[in-house]
Amino acid sequence: MVKRTKAPAVAAVAQGQSQKSSATLSAELKTLLDLLAKLAAGDSWHDFHGDISGVGKIIRQNEDKYISGLPGGTLDDKFEDEDVALSRVVSKIGGVSFENFGNYSNFGDYLTGDGLEQAYTIETVNQNQYSVRSIITSKGKKKEGTKEVIDSYQFVNTLDIEDESAIIIDATAVSIMDILTSDSTNLAQKKEMNERKVYYIMAPELINDPAGKSAADDSIFYNNSGKVKGVKLISCVPNSPPSLNYNYTFNNVLNTSQLSSDTTSAYDKFFTAYNFQLSEIQPVRKGLKTEMTTNLLINAKIQGKGYSENVLDSKKKNKIPYLKSLLINIIKTFTSNKEKDKQTFLCETLDTNKIYRYNLSNNTKTRYLSASIAKTYTPSMDITNSIWIWKNSLDGTTAKCSKIQ
Repeated sequence: MVKRTKAPAVAAVAQGQSQKSSATLSAELKTLLDLLAKLAAGDSWHDFHGDISGVGKIIRQNEDKYISGLPGGTLDDKFEDEDVALSRVVSKIGGVSFENFGNYSNFGDYLTGDGLEQAYTIETVNQNQYSVRSIITSKGKKKEGTKEVIDSYQFVNTLDIEDESAIIIDATAVSIMDILTSDSTNLAQKKEMNERKVYYIMAPELINDPAGKSAADDSIFYNNSGKVKGVKLISCVPNSPPSLNYNYTFNNVLNTSQLSSDTTSAYDKFFTAYNFQLSEIQPVRKGLKTEMTTNLLINAKIQGKGYSENVLDSKKKNKIPYLKSLLINIIKTFTSNKEKDKQTFLCETLDTNKIYRYNLSNNTKTRYLSASIAKTYTPSMDITNSIWIWKNSLDGTTAKCSKIQ
């Protein structure tokens, strides 16, 4: 549970910045953009390093291409280090300097150890403060039959969720919903929870996220079933028309004080070189149920030419496996040797177990054990049983490939 508090020093910092020279502000803005670029690359590494080997090295080797999708900034070799990334954002935890924790793992231990005892404050390098309270929701293992999950009373009271609170869950919500709709074995605690209202907010940003969510008309919600188990959990959907869109972009004319100010719209501080237009929630009726989706329009300007891509039911395209497949194809494009592609052909002989690479530049061939074939190369003519002419469908060039005896 995180609550934002205002640090008294913020106003003074912003006021002081307005008195600085434009050169100083420009340098500060570059420092901020560099920081955000490193954090963006670090986030990319965090999401994909388990599935794409050497993704950090690939990003560094193609830094110019990576940052072309960002509004500015440069990278360094430490962007994939989560300890470094966190230290660039977090200054203090519970009044203690983040450096004293040593590493990310110790910070995690604090969240599930000492941090459980009472609410504590996390302060960022920009002196923004957040009141945090942690809780362990389950112990044991399901496979071993030892898993124990806390009930709604423990969850709500430990996190100080008051009556008629509104919650936003930016994660897989199913397990938390199960907790909120579970009764305590203590009858007094059960009665207290059954009378407590908790509003579950559904917003386009959450629907766009691929993590599992309960539908607004699910029977788990009190407003649909009339039954109370756990808290009175009430789903809330926007009353804005589905035709409404929200534009996420980065305003390049903002200075550092404007970027750090709460009065500047968050829609103008989305760290990207593109424009993302997220739709309001789109209700889709399917039988007795109503599914909720969002659409995402992406606009880009590359070398003065405009491009756009309209992504329907965008959460499906935000899933890591789908994004991973796209990134692998992009990485192949980044790392391919185009000159070599024009000169080298993968040829399949009549014996499909004998496959070799034919090199036009020196008429050499290399034996391959794999029986797969490059789909971009197709035979245009079968001269004899031992000689084929292969045509490269990319540039029209051909190569003669002889059968390996």
